[in-house]
Amino acid sequence: LPVPAWVGHSAEHLNRSARYFPAVGLLVGGIGALVYLAAALAYPLVQAAVNFLNEMASFESAGVSDRVSGDEPDSRSTQDAPASALTGGDVPAAGPGHHKC
Repeated sequence: LPVPAWVGHSAEHLNRSARYFPAVGLLVGGIGALVYLAAALAYPLVQAAVNFLNEMASFESAGVSDRVSGDEPDSRSTQDAPASALTGGDVPAAGPGHHKC
């Protein structure tokens, strides 16, 4: 690559600095590997925390947190709600004509 004259480049400096290239490459690659490892370890923890908070928010909207803490439930009553609203629609309601296995 052409280098401007004001840089003060010389072939002798390049030859002397070539011995440090592998060490610099290992340093830069090692830092990149550590960042990748930290992100790979932190991502599942962050994802679990977000899922936990989302789950707690759904309990609050269903009125479960009011019943657990002993506070009076607000106007949202879970007793009159269909079972699919409480379970997210995944679990069938257990009642007359339904059997829990």
